[in-house]
Amino acid sequence: MIMMEDFVKEKEYLYKYRSLRNFARFVDILLYNRLHGFTYTQLDDAMKGRFNEPVGTDRDILQKIRSEKESYNLCSLSNIATSSPVWALYADEYKGYCIELEVTSKKWERVEMRYSDKMPTVCDDVKKIITTKSKEWQHQQEVRYLKKIIRGSRESKTLIGLSLDCV
Repeated sequence: MIMMEDFVKEKEYLYKYRSLRNFARFVDILLYNRLHGFTYTQLDDAMKGRFNEPVGTDRDILQKIRSEKESYNLCSLSNIATSSPVWALYADEYKGYCIELEVTSKKWERVEMRYSDKMPTVCDDVKKIITTKSKEWQHQQEVRYLKKIIRGSRESKTLIGLSLDCV
């Protein structure tokens, strides 16, 4: 016999670490149950979108990759709430906050970050480039939500709906 719980999807709780320096953003998250996505150049992540570019790589190819990376909105979350290095780095040396949440937006693609000793190259797909970090960052257990920006469309909104569970 098929039971209803066979169809019920288990909630996936993720964690957003932030500083309280932008208190208005904190209040916005709590009041409106949403996170903001940003382009890779707006992220505060030193390892964002890194790739190997051989000496002599054509500038047009590099510009195309940069442009493609900029065509996505990204939102970074973590699978863990208890990582001291993540608290220190993203939550202002433990003075910030960590929110337990469930992403409810269906228009954003969920991607587990890849951690590798070998960074992507100019030959790799831009999604691989923006979802790969060095293994030294593996402790973050990062999940990234991606959304392709459609210029001039209302669909390019940067807001990600969520359900808050704990702050």
